[in-house]
Order: sequence, then C-alpha cells, then structure tokens
Amino acid sequence: MPELCNSIKFKLTFDKPGVYEYTMEELTKSGEGWETDDKKFKVIVKVEDDGKGKLVATVEYPNGEPEFENKYKTEPVEVVIEAKKSAIGAKLPCEKFEFGLFDEEGELVATAKNKADNDHVDDDE
Repeated sequence: MPELCNSIKFKLTFDKPGVYEYTMEELTKSGEGWETDDKKFKVIVKVEDDGKGKLVATVEYPNGEPEFENKYKTEPVEVVIEAKKSAIGAKLPCEKFEFGLFDEEGELVATAKNKADNDHVDDDE
C-alpha cells in the first residue's frame, strides 16, 4: 500500500520563554495538474519556564487545526485511431466508405470515411 504522504511537521527550538506567532501556508504553486491550497493558518507557540529549569511549549491553532487540500485533475487527451482501406479491381474513391468505432457496450462513439493519406481528421467525425 503506498504511503499517504499527508503529514506536515515543522521542528523549532526555543531558548527563552515567550509567545511566538506564525502563519502557515503552502508555498508550492499550482501546476502539472495540481491546484494547490491558498489557505493560511495562524499558529501560536507559548513557551513557559516550568520553574524546574525546563522550558515547556504549547501550540495553539486559533483558526482550527491546519489542513490543506489540493486537487488533482488531468487534462483531456486527443488520439487519432487509424486504419487502412484497399481495393482490388478499381481505384478507391475518397469518402465513399464509412466506418464506425464502437465502445465495449457496442455503442457507436465515432465515425470516419476513407480519405487520402495527407487529409486531416475532421473534428466533426
């Protein structure tokens, strides 16, 4: 099972008490099929002296626990499916013969007619 890679952790070290405020946001820009999240989250770190020679830190998320959601979407791809037509005894007339492309359920999804090799595929076929 592939790893989810959904954990984000920052490690900071503090050497004195205080209240430290940060903003967390995604730096990666949208692209390559990904739409990245533009939300920003406030983070407050409170560091206190416990009176026993140690600092204790607590983290607060005033706007709720940060969660970033990215969306992935692929762009459509166009493909040209080709075949050849031959004739015996006569020259093939262009666009005389029609052919169908059927999906797995037997539904007609596209039609095409025979053309010269240098003709382009029409968008409406």
